[in-house]
Amino acid sequence: MDRLTFSDSIEFYGLGIGRYSGNWYGRYKLQHVPGVGSGSWSHRLQLRHYYLGNADDFWQLSLSSGRSTDVDRFGTTVRDSNAAVGLSWTRYPHPQWGFRLGLGYADDADGLTEQRASAALYHRW
Repeated sequence: MDRLTFSDSIEFYGLGIGRYSGNWYGRYKLQHVPGVGSGSWSHRLQLRHYYLGNADDFWQLSLSSGRSTDVDRFGTTVRDSNAAVGLSWTRYPHPQWGFRLGLGYADDADGLTEQRASAALYHRW
């Protein structure tokens, strides 16, 4: 359970399960945020392959879907759903320096889509 205490408190409830099998790691998480009607529900699936057999270098596939019921600023009940997929590659060519490259795609019930590319540089000390 997570609680965000802004002007109104928001609570997140989640349940997840993960498992390692050799150089693979998989995780599933179900999350619920109470709200109008049934609130929000999301499903997240993550699959990693540690291709060099260490904890630093891996490919990761992420899949998610969700639906929510909320009230907009005019008091109208709004229902929405979305889905997303992402693929990333994390590599540490040096013990202190690493990077991550990623691609992602998301869409929602209104037909809005998002494509993204990301890059990150990491430094450990």
